[in-house]
Amino acid sequence: MPTFASKLLIGSVTANAIKTKSLSYHLMLENGLISQPITKGIHVTLPIGQRIVDKLINVIETELDKGGCHKLAMPSIAPKGLWEKTNRWNEMGSEMYKLIDRKNLEFCLQPTGEEMITDVVKSFGVPRQSQMPIKLYQTTEKFRDEMNPRFGWLRGKQFIMNDLYTFDKTKNDALDTYTEINKIYERIFYDILELRNVVHKVEADSGTMGGSLSHEYQIKNDSAEDKILECKKCKNVFKKNSNDINTIKCTFCDNDKEFNEYDSIEIAHTFYLDQKYSKAFNAVSSNNKNNEYYEMCCFGIGVTRLIAAW
Repeated sequence: MPTFASKLLIGSVTANAIKTKSLSYHLMLENGLISQPITKGIHVTLPIGQRIVDKLINVIETELDKGGCHKLAMPSIAPKGLWEKTNRWNEMGSEMYKLIDRKNLEFCLQPTGEEMITDVVKSFGVPRQSQMPIKLYQTTEKFRDEMNPRFGWLRGKQFIMNDLYTFDKTKNDALDTYTEINKIYERIFYDILELRNVVHKVEADSGTMGGSLSHEYQIKNDSAEDKILECKKCKNVFKKNSNDINTIKCTFCDNDKEFNEYDSIEIAHTFYLDQKYSKAFNAVSSNNKNNEYYEMCCFGIGVTRLIAAW
């Protein structure tokens, strides 16, 4: 059945009523993609905005499906015990929403799903070789208690993320999977969405996620808080850290003098997790006595943030 624009709930906020330094937030309000904030950091996605979200999700999921990934859906709520197994119940700090039910049991609104997916994969026992690598993804609402939520979808308390989790038997296989999924991300950002000139893949810290290898996809945005540097000598792009102010050096050619600096924001992150989660949950990939724990990776694209930052 065709959709008529005259039937859509299309509203906008007049330009004079919008006071923000973020151009993308201004445009999203002015063009009726989102409502004015219900409270700081919480917006309603309006019909036009929802159509854009749906189209972007379709692009991402189509490419993941082509790469042999399988879609599932995990609950947004998880018990405290699950997150305590990796010590992340406390490590996540105040950014993670926590709640207590009527039986005085503690839960969290999951900002990510490594614990739950590892527990699920373990419950299926040792996999057949034909099932390897295991590649499972979802596209769901996530929650984060941002200290200073602002600019609509750029930094909100609730957001949509596509998150993918992979399980391999060996480190080499896991690194191959890591490379494969990064190539899918690059195809999405550079070829399909045509963002090659504004999205840059940079080495990153793994933080509370853990693991020994991590990359961020940063997009140039004047309202963002991160900064990336482009080496004028070799054109390599890398993330600027606050403690590098007096010791900035290109990570590729060792140039330490000439850089272009851009404001940017993270729109995707990829991690090689080693065995951090598989060991915590005793998730093994074989029946022998050598404790062959899964080698894991995880990957995430901030769907709503990408739209806002674009």
